[in-house]
Amino acid sequence: MHIRTEKYMALKSKDRKVIKISAKKHKTLKERVKEYKGDYQPREWSTGLPCGKEI
Repeated sequence: MHIRTEKYMALKSKDRKVIKISAKKHKTLKERVKEYKGDYQPREWSTGLPCGKEI
């Protein structure tokens, strides 16, 4: 059996099954915020009146 793996793939074996998963690690929110270079200012905004069961 020939399986071609790319840079973005990893193979894992579990219970005699081959599982193809992404090798790329997703960034955490903390890592993304650390890289941000903009001038973001947190503020509140109005989302309107409730219209369902969100209370």
